[in-house]
Amino acid sequence: MPGLEGESLLFEALERTLDGRRRWNRSAVDFIGHLLGVMRSIANHEATRRGLDVVALTSSMDLIALDSPESALSADDQIQRLRAHFGDRNDSLALQVLDAMGLGCDGPTIRLQLGLDQTQLETVIRRIRRIATTVVAC
Repeated sequence: MPGLEGESLLFEALERTLDGRRRWNRSAVDFIGHLLGVMRSIANHEATRRGLDVVALTSSMDLIALDSPESALSADDQIQRLRAHFGDRNDSLALQVLDAMGLGCDGPTIRLQLGLDQTQLETVIRRIRRIATTVVAC
């Protein structure tokens, strides 16, 4: 099923968390658990919409994509690859946004903390998503 690979699900979950559509309950689950739950919800919604019912979450916390188990990557591994990529390129703004998300901050909070306007935050999010689809998938 195109568009529902592990990495695209992860970044849809990150985007929904950043823009406030999905809230992280820190007292109930860690950030990786939150992302996995959002990813599962998105995949289940899409599968239901398309009349499918084959999404699985393994005990090792890997999301199995609806039609390609070989593309399964853990959310934690993907985030670490992203952090390494942005760290290697001294992109402190992208790292700060990822860190703030890891602390459970939503988009408005991140904008306030980092002194960004909406356009600047959206630009960083697009950069993170673009890198996620090229670097993390490798």
